[in-house]
Amino acid sequence: MPLPTPEPSPPVFTMRAHWLAETVRLREARWGLLEDASECRRARALGGNLAQRILLRAQWLAQREGLSEAVTHWQKLARLALLALLLLAMLAGGSAALAALGDNLHPVNLAVALLALLGLHALTFVFWLFSLMLPGRGESALLGKVWLWIANKLARGPNQTLPATSLVEWLGRYGLLRWAFGSISQLTWLVALLAQVVVLLLALAAKRYDFTWETTLLPPGFFIALTQLLGWLPAQLGFALPSPEAVQNSINTPASAATDQALWSSWLLGCIVVYGIAPRLLALVYCLCVLRRRLPQLAIDEVQPGYAELRPRLMPASEPIGIDAQPGASDAIATPRDSQAACFSTAPLVIGFELAEEATWPPLAIPSRFQVGPNITQRDQREALLQQMHRQAPGTLVLVLDGNQTPDRGSLAFLQEAHALAGKLHIVLLSGPEGPARRLAQWHQALDTLPAPKPQCHDSLNSALDALAHAHA
Repeated sequence: MPLPTPEPSPPVFTMRAHWLAETVRLREARWGLLEDASECRRARALGGNLAQRILLRAQWLAQREGLSEAVTHWQKLARLALLALLLLAMLAGGSAALAALGDNLHPVNLAVALLALLGLHALTFVFWLFSLMLPGRGESALLGKVWLWIANKLARGPNQTLPATSLVEWLGRYGLLRWAFGSISQLTWLVALLAQVVVLLLALAAKRYDFTWETTLLPPGFFIALTQLLGWLPAQLGFALPSPEAVQNSINTPASAATDQALWSSWLLGCIVVYGIAPRLLALVYCLCVLRRRLPQLAIDEVQPGYAELRPRLMPASEPIGIDAQPGASDAIATPRDSQAACFSTAPLVIGFELAEEATWPPLAIPSRFQVGPNITQRDQREALLQQMHRQAPGTLVLVLDGNQTPDRGSLAFLQEAHALAGKLHIVLLSGPEGPARRLAQWHQALDTLPAPKPQCHDSLNSALDALAHAHA
């Protein structure tokens, strides 16, 4: 007794699959539902729960409608936008470092230098920390929104902005937008601060700078306490910590000695590393860890509008199943009146497709080595055939078509799906002596759009059967 064929297991889905599902959902919400009979049928054939079938349907629809290519294209533009943002951050960081050091004709005011190098960073970092405690989707990271704006400016066309909109909607719905935008923001600030350190090192190594604390109202003790407070933590990492005497000597008087200049240079660099680079690096690592931990846990929200409506099509209450009996010549394919669908044998299958109802089917005696299906004229017959082909595709399929009719969209969609499922496809275009050559040309032009291997075309059923007989001989 043969062992039952195991059910195919659904594939493992990644973040991109969920992104495509959200893109398709948003596309249908804006411009109406897509024709998805074929995709739903394929998803049902693979099995799995509703969420898995939604992802499969979205994957195939995205490929068919060009949304998958739009997502890939937008990803490339997003990388370019991030690169542009980081380059701007490098320029801004380097410019801030040069502005803090001044023109080298006057002493460097340490208070002004600290404010220029770390002031805006400190304000934005505190604001970002505060925003984590606020409710909402987390769009407060300004640099993250700037990155998104640049990426959308590079994209053109309605389908090109759909990936960005769907990504923001998807991440915002699950509370991950703040961490995604936060990662972009922390990375941008980190690059700017690193550029500051590099430019400071180059400038301090190439030129001589004098440092001073300048004040009119504040007492010397304030600068001594400030220097000790800010310099204690960097000193634990090996940076210099000026003594109270060095601070006292630099108040309103430039520290012109070489040892004092090196001392204050090290102290200034230590403040940038500890209070600038270190917090941004820790914040970036934390944001990435949250994303890495929570992204794989995301699942399709089956009650979300756009997904809930798919349940009847993807999880029907009942589906036809195969039987073990060998089908006869007249019932190789179940019609809508049959309670169960038959199984295909290994013999080539001959099917009529949308032939005239008054036409005789089959039009000639077909040898017993072929399976003979019905003349499919109704939509539910077509659905039953394709559903059975998803379960057990025939090795060779012969479709007999009426070449006197104009190929419509539904017929072409059926041909494309049957061509993808059957091992080999033969097309018979029946046409009378006065058959319009223009319509036959339309059929051939439509068949040329099918992917390789191209189906073999015949002008009569006899020639198709003879070709198959010679191929199996």
